[in-house]
Amino acid sequence: MQNAMSRFSTQPKWFRLSTYLVLIYLTYALLIGVVTPAVLKAKLPNIVKENTGRDAAVEDIAINPFLLKIEVTNFVIYPNIHSSNESEDNAVIQNQENHFFSVGNVSLDVGFWQSLFTFTPAVESLTIDEPFVSIARLSESEDTQIFNFSDILTHVEKRSTKAPEEPNDTSEGQIPRITLRDFALNEGRVVIEDKVTNTLLDYPELSVDLQDLDTHALISSSSVGNKNANPKSDKSESAQSKGKLAFNQYQFNLLTAEKGNIAIDGEFQLSPLKVTTDITINDVALTPLWSLSKDLIEADLVDGKVNLSLHAEVFEQDTAFQFILERGEFGVNNLVFNADSSPATTGTAKSSQEIIAIPAFAIHDINVNALEQQVSIAEVAFDNVRVSGLFDKSGLDLQRLFTPKSPAADATSANANPSAAQEGNSAAQKGNSETEDEDVSNVATDSTNELAHETSWYVELHQFAFNDGSIDLLERSVSDGTYYRISNLNIKSGKVTTDFSKPISYTTSLHVSADPQTFSDTSKGTLSSSGSVVIAEQTVQGKAAIEQLVLSQFQQYVSPHANVTLEDGLFNLNVEFDGAFNNAADKENIDSLSVKASTSINNLSVLDDASSPLLQWQSLDVDNIEFDHASNQLSVDNIHLQAPFARLIIDEAKQTNVSKLIVASSDKSAN
Repeated sequence: MQNAMSRFSTQPKWFRLSTYLVLIYLTYALLIGVVTPAVLKAKLPNIVKENTGRDAAVEDIAINPFLLKIEVTNFVIYPNIHSSNESEDNAVIQNQENHFFSVGNVSLDVGFWQSLFTFTPAVESLTIDEPFVSIARLSESEDTQIFNFSDILTHVEKRSTKAPEEPNDTSEGQIPRITLRDFALNEGRVVIEDKVTNTLLDYPELSVDLQDLDTHALISSSSVGNKNANPKSDKSESAQSKGKLAFNQYQFNLLTAEKGNIAIDGEFQLSPLKVTTDITINDVALTPLWSLSKDLIEADLVDGKVNLSLHAEVFEQDTAFQFILERGEFGVNNLVFNADSSPATTGTAKSSQEIIAIPAFAIHDINVNALEQQVSIAEVAFDNVRVSGLFDKSGLDLQRLFTPKSPAADATSANANPSAAQEGNSAAQKGNSETEDEDVSNVATDSTNELAHETSWYVELHQFAFNDGSIDLLERSVSDGTYYRISNLNIKSGKVTTDFSKPISYTTSLHVSADPQTFSDTSKGTLSSSGSVVIAEQTVQGKAAIEQLVLSQFQQYVSPHANVTLEDGLFNLNVEFDGAFNNAADKENIDSLSVKASTSINNLSVLDDASSPLLQWQSLDVDNIEFDHASNQLSVDNIHLQAPFARLIIDEAKQTNVSKLIVASSDKSAN
């Protein structure tokens, strides 16, 4: 050994220095490439256990000492119910469903030389492959909700109480510069479960990409958020920015289990904060989310998909955050609600029946500017909406099906109120009702005025359209059962603004049919109206028309009162109206109301209980009906009756055939 050392000392200096460098480098490679990964692999599960209270495992950790590249393979954090007596090898290859959090592979490439030369922490690439996380709400009580990570929060809280608190540095400092050339999260999966409502949301494909991260980089400015922007300077600046590198660009893609897609991409800067993004949502199903409301709403959502696209900017200006939304398009397609139908309604066994179907609902060209506090929407449109309902003595079933259920606590407290106390307070409440109504009215008026001054947002909707809708309504409140079908329902309005200062034009039309047996596709009358409304001035003017309304379809409402049959008859009405209602709360206080109308009933034929003609005429025309509320006058210009016929018979007891056709009140109650 001494001979070797002596021989080495006699070697040239360059040889000895080279040998020292090689030994140092081999030692470095041994420590970084062999010892450190082995230590980390052994210590990492214990570190996770100590900080989270959860069992963890890692298959392999590798460090390339020459490229300073770190790779972690199959890192897993197990759920709280994980059995710790399984072998590590078996634990690593378990199914994802037994994992709380896992990562298939993590690769970190540190930019050592770039960090050394620029004195800036630099990372060449960071790649995360096959990450998985499962989030679940396990139970719910009045005060607390338990999640599958609640034990981690409890564990961390206990550790933080034991650790000494360090004083927080409240001084504002500059964001340190860090660069990351490429970040990629590939083939991720997120599972969100709510065991309280049996809701499961599975997102099988998640990817996130970030290129050229620089915490000090500034992205290109936008003239949208700058009131003092110069169009010429903006054009020159955008032309210069085309030749520059783009920083802090990100892409986010999420695929749902129902093949819906959420895509977000854009760029950002940290100081001053600014984020620009384009958001696209395609065919994201709503049905997986509906189970969250199953205990609140009785109706059941069976189909429906959401689409959205918009450009957004969020930025910091004058120590406040502002946002801008542009070119927004929102749509809901194939929205269908069902409800259980009873045998009494359908005549068959209990089944699920469609009550509302909206093939297409869209909001076009949404623009929101928080700086100018303006919202602009080009159009809100409903297409081919179908509604089916039942109206009986208990009311409209749609109202019951879509009204959120009140908590049981409210019902209990309401039932707990004694009736005697209510009767004792009724007299006092009645005596003070007028004073209270006046006070409430004054308070409401004052609060409304204050809110109008505080809220300066201006919203305008250029057009509302309800196209080709239909309503099927089974009426059992008055009759024994009348099937109403309102078809070709069209409603369209003009521009609507929040100040309501400008006239709002409207047009509406529909076809109606009623039948005692089933819903009829044959139109039995047309209703239409058009005009304009000025809400700020509470004025309305327009015209309305009823054309070819078949009177025989309302036989169900005549039979309980008279033993006659509406065999034939067509009703027509044309109305023009102009009114001003400055005090809507007082129905008698009408500034002006003028109505001009003309009506006609053609081919009327009414049969008695023996099916003999009772009343007939070819036409009845009433022209130029005028009513003026200011002068309290009603005038009719002309009444023309053509080819009338009436059968009136007086028997020996001096009773007419007409009196015998009237149904007595006792018969009505019996019916």
